Amino acid sequence: MRFHFLRASVLALVIIVLGIAPTFHVVHGQSTSCISGLSTDDCQLLTDAFNATTSTLNSAQFSFQATGKAAGVPTPGMENVDLSAKADGAVDLANFLLQANLDYDLKGIAKPQSDKLELRIVDDYGYYKSDLMTQGKWIKSSSKVPAEQKSMFKLSTLSTMLASLKPEDSAMLNELISIPGFIKGTVEDSTTVAGNPSRLFTFDVDLASFFKAPAGQKVIVTYLKTTASIASQLSSTAPTPGTDADYQQQVNALLVVVAPVLNNTKIQLVIEIDPASKLFQGAAIAASTKVDAALVSTFTKTNTTTDFTAEGSANLVLSNLNEAVTVDPVPDATTQK
Repeated sequence: MRFHFLRASVLALVIIVLGIAPTFHVVHGQSTSCISGLSTDDCQLLTDAFNATTSTLNSAQFSFQATGKAAGVPTPGMENVDLSAKADGAVDLANFLLQANLDYDLKGIAKPQSDKLELRIVDDYGYYKSDLMTQGKWIKSSSKVPAEQKSMFKLSTLSTMLASLKPEDSAMLNELISIPGFIKGTVEDSTTVAGNPSRLFTFDVDLASFFKAPAGQKVIVTYLKTTASIASQLSSTAPTPGTDADYQQQVNALLVVVAPVLNNTKIQLVIEIDPASKLFQGAAIAASTKVDAALVSTFTKTNTTTDFTAEGSANLVLSNLNEAVTVDPVPDATTQK
């Protein structure tokens, strides 16, 4: 099959993004239907929380944790990779202020790495120090952050982007939401870190259902056709783009091969909302997959006998929403050249 590993990996990422995108389509209130398992009131709370958060949330303290493991990687010296990271700090998007501490530890590679970093943004200048990269010394950016870049960090920008979806894109997301078994939602009562009642929304994504549905296959065909068209424009040696029928044949053949992988892939997205303030309190995502050794060998052209497995998760918790944030500049920082 003419479908090498990198292309398959990019396609897998596209599908994962599409698995999450319909959720935000519902959250933004643009969907004509609710996600399976949620009531109309649940979907309305999601929409209200999105609108309230993007329009009124300016600052917060945050805590972030992420882990990732991969085993059976078909690369010498990287067979078992283990990454862990954590961060905490405060951010003020309205005044463009940030203070964050980040630790990470990467094992299972030829040269394991671990580092502690501190980041600050104040007076439109960025500051950072790293045990590994700057030997614990503060570095200051040589110029201020341009105004047009600052606007990208405002939550209202996300709302504007979603609102600017073309009608055909909106229709596609509505169609994906309606795929039976693709996305299932549940809601339960919980408590925020401040001790306030909250609602916990959990979305489970089934990629196998997506790939088998005509609507899902149509998206993949469009992706393959688009990437082939871009490649032909960038390189005179690239193959001439085929027809929809050509790419549908590729999808059909690929589905036969990767069906076990899709069945072994799990994605879950969690969103916490305070129903009183209608503000997001945090979010989490978890994913895992397994690829049998024979398929790994096919994609990578190796003779591995080990299954590839990967799992990862990330968790963001917000607190002290809309409280004042103070970030001090670093007077003795070395200006970056």
